[in-house]
Amino acid sequence: MISDFDSLLDWVCTVRNEVTEFMLLMKKRNGTFKYTLSGDLYPENTLSNLGANVFALKIFYALGIDDKEEINLVIDYVKRFQQSDGLFLDKFIFNRSFLRNFAASIKRRNFTNLTNWQYKVAETRQCISALGLFNEKPIYEPYFFPTEPYGVIEYLEALNWRRPWDAGSHFSHLCFFLKRLEDSGNLTATECLKNAFDWIDRLQDSETGCWWKGSKPSDGELVNGAMKILTGYEAAARGYTKNADSLINFCLNLVNNTHACGNFNILYVLDTAYRAVGAVERRQELEAFIFERLKIFRTYWYPEYGGFSFFQRKSSDNYYGARVSRGLNEPDIHGTVMFIWGLSLISRIMNLQDESQLRPFIT
Repeated sequence: MISDFDSLLDWVCTVRNEVTEFMLLMKKRNGTFKYTLSGDLYPENTLSNLGANVFALKIFYALGIDDKEEINLVIDYVKRFQQSDGLFLDKFIFNRSFLRNFAASIKRRNFTNLTNWQYKVAETRQCISALGLFNEKPIYEPYFFPTEPYGVIEYLEALNWRRPWDAGSHFSHLCFFLKRLEDSGNLTATECLKNAFDWIDRLQDSETGCWWKGSKPSDGELVNGAMKILTGYEAAARGYTKNADSLINFCLNLVNNTHACGNFNILYVLDTAYRAVGAVERRQELEAFIFERLKIFRTYWYPEYGGFSFFQRKSSDNYYGARVSRGLNEPDIHGTVMFIWGLSLISRIMNLQDESQLRPFIT
């Protein structure tokens, strides 16, 4: 008799073909991609939807799609958004999110982001990482972080570690760009990275395995922040091991089911910590967690279309503070990329990569 868990694992192995069909539905007439199935707020002839097309590249990679003509069209489109200073900028998103992010910066006393700088850096990082999946480089090689070891410490100390999800993302961006500098032969970048990881290690709590300062944030904030920090380790090709058992225990006692990112983040943290420990004796706990996680994933799935929504029964309506869709009860590209990424990790954990044909990627 096939168990419920086996049935869910069988579903994982069918998702690739269905999402491939969903991507055909998400295409605009010019061959680029929408945010949502039918609820986008921007006209098709506008130079926008940069984020949607970056997500499309990540989905292509995860699914192993090798249609070079289709992929190159999207790559060329993404490159159109890079400015001469190296930043990738979707002006529609930037203009529509500016006032909201300006107000949030004042409220949080985050005066470094008054010009929406953090959106520009985050967007640039994810564009370059998506291009890199296909061995493509940006037109201009950007760099906007300290290049002296002490400057890296000052940068990290200036972040608001009472909000580790936000601060952790900027730690990760720092690591990503320092690694690119290191790969170009810059020896100072290696020292900068050492300082960054020495500093973040001192911030880690031994009981939970998470990183923060001040009063303890919510569990969701902590695990989402941990995901960002661990992507910094991965982007910089630095191995993570410290307090991994504590991080596993912390994750196993959480649900974190608020949206697609939350669902992915806890899985990414658990997978990273589990691989760091390599504890075979905890396999049963891990599989029990995955069983429950797959049941949650199914509640975001639209079998009639072959895609996922960012929220349960509601598509993503916001991108970096800008409203991008009507938030209808339908799948979207942001939810789909996050859940496909999560299923690729599950495929690796469960040794199903040959059957599912899903590939994890580094962002």
